[in-house]
Amino acid sequence: MGKNFFDYEDGDFAYSISDNMAIDSDGDLLIRMGDNMAMDMDSGELHIISGWSNDEDDAFCLAVNYILIYDFYSSIANVIHPSNPL
Repeated sequence: MGKNFFDYEDGDFAYSISDNMAIDSDGDLLIRMGDNMAMDMDSGELHIISGWSNDEDDAFCLAVNYILIYDFYSSIANVIHPSNPL
């Protein structure tokens, strides 16, 4: 409980409020469908997420997720503004 993850579908960060429920930065409730998938409780849409594991020691996984997110946004920035890489 109390784990942060990133929602790739809408670009929000989310925070778990129980083992299977989370709330994102827009206030939407999410239910865990798997380690990398959650469902929006309002719309029923499935969202790909950075990771929502059951492990208590997630520091390494969280660091890897932040690196992946940084790489993802860096690649987008290079496509949009190739002369100004991050």
